[in-house]
Amino acid sequence: MKKILSYLGSASILCITSLASASNTSDYLIVKDLPFIGGSTDLSNYLNGLFQLGIGIAVTLAVVMLVINGIQYMFSDIPGVKVASKNNLGNIVWGLLLAFSAWLILYTINPNLVKFDLVRSLDQAADQAISGAPPPPAPTDDGEAWPSDASERATLLAAGIPINNANCTTIGQTGCTSVYGLTQGAIEGLINLKARCVAAQPSCRIIVTAGTEHWLHQTHNDNRTVDLRQQSGINAYIGGAGGTCFQAKVKDGLTFHWEDAQCGPGVYPHWHVSF
Repeated sequence: MKKILSYLGSASILCITSLASASNTSDYLIVKDLPFIGGSTDLSNYLNGLFQLGIGIAVTLAVVMLVINGIQYMFSDIPGVKVASKNNLGNIVWGLLLAFSAWLILYTINPNLVKFDLVRSLDQAADQAISGAPPPPAPTDDGEAWPSDASERATLLAAGIPINNANCTTIGQTGCTSVYGLTQGAIEGLINLKARCVAAQPSCRIIVTAGTEHWLHQTHNDNRTVDLRQQSGINAYIGGAGGTCFQAKVKDGLTFHWEDAQCGPGVYPHWHVSF
């Protein structure tokens, strides 16, 4: 049992280390669809799915070992076997409780903590190191002033990427779209996306419809996520619009999620993407 737990622990550390060194630059076509992974995905999503699959396998094996050791404990007349089976049962139960408790505590603090998205954290640190500037302030109180996005907006507009609304001026404001604080990697990602999309579909237009105004979009508080207006050119480039809420499509190393009225009242059809 101790050897098995050691192997599982080593495998978990190896998996997390792999996540830290991964990047979203490659597409993978899985020969056979796998649970939590699907048939086509990028490296980061593949590793996250693999981690969830590993947890499922570990729990299944633990249940099987519980049954085997329970049978041995109940029906064996050999004292040594009964003692070993009893100890194994205790170790298995405590191991499962410890694993689920750790996951539950992290999820309660912040659901993002169990996503193992270490790549994004490393990319944000790299952006800061390259720019030499501290991370932008993140005001959170309603009515508090929101900074100007003139610099980021000018860079995107110069590349032919418009923003559908004027910048927000206060927290809680509606009818506005801000790209303030958007990381350099995200800005370059948008510019590269436009170049690839136009090369494949000349009618493609990249229009930002939601940016860093996190009070309007709870999943946009990482300074790397934007919403893009769906239109024929970008739809054709990605591989067709529509689908279930938050259905993912992978193209050129980016994962695009489809959102429309299925996701909630007043949600207009668009693509959600993180760089």
